[in-house]
Amino acid sequence: MKTTSTPQKEPLPKIIDDKVKQRQKAQREKQQTIFFGFGTFGMVGWSVAIPTLLATLVGRWLDTLRPWPFSWTLTGLFTGLMAGIFIAAKWVKSKGRTE
Repeated sequence: MKTTSTPQKEPLPKIIDDKVKQRQKAQREKQQTIFFGFGTFGMVGWSVAIPTLLATLVGRWLDTLRPWPFSWTLTGLFTGLMAGIFIAAKWVKSKGRTE
């Protein structure tokens, strides 16, 4: 009868220690400058500002066409703001996964 030997497994403490060292090394090497933070802040700001401004301008234009029982300007402002927040949140979430 032939017996097969199972490969020797590493003990759990050694595996955990290796993972901790690997994570610490990755954190040390991932030093980001303050300019990265400013860039992220700017990207989020523009992601909210541009859709808000565009939708508000479209709403303002619609208000000038004829009288409406509600304000298209405010509707555009709110819609653009919500769209911008959604775009910024999606961008921040994707950056959090990749970096």
